[in-house]
Amino acid sequence: MPTSISEPAAAPGVPPSAPVIGWLDPGDGARLRTAWWRPAGEVRATVLLLNGRCEFIERYHEIAREWLARGCQVFSLDWRGQG
Repeated sequence: MPTSISEPAAAPGVPPSAPVIGWLDPGDGARLRTAWWRPAGEVRATVLLLNGRCEFIERYHEIAREWLARGCQVFSLDWRGQG
């Protein structure tokens, strides 16, 4: 099954703690929205943040900022039918 991730682009005027929004194409016609937070300095680790079933990316900005403060990049997505 083909999978691709569109190249994310930062929106102008977005604060550094805001995620870069992109799209994941699982190859079956669906599109899953993704978020990627990168720390300002060196990346020490990567955190995959998988939210709850009826949750969406925006509810996790505070947690992502905590990981950013520790030098981690954070990747998350909205589940199929969510967000």
